[in-house]
Amino acid sequence: MDSLNGIAEAEQYVRRHRGDARIEGAPGSGRESLTSALPFATAGYPVELVVLAVLEADSLLATAFSLPAMT
Repeated sequence: MDSLNGIAEAEQYVRRHRGDARIEGAPGSGRESLTSALPFATAGYPVELVVLAVLEADSLLATAFSLPAMT
């Protein structure tokens, strides 16, 4: 099973059991995020889109290791 198929199966499971979901995407993956969000909207989930515009150097991927450790 490839990772995309596994993600699709997990999303389907969440929808079938009416679980909560948060879909996140890396920069440049808008199409993939919308592809994941559409089935939730079709299933009656309220869907909100939040877009952050930040400098590449300030993105979560760039600063993940500089955040304080959670204790």
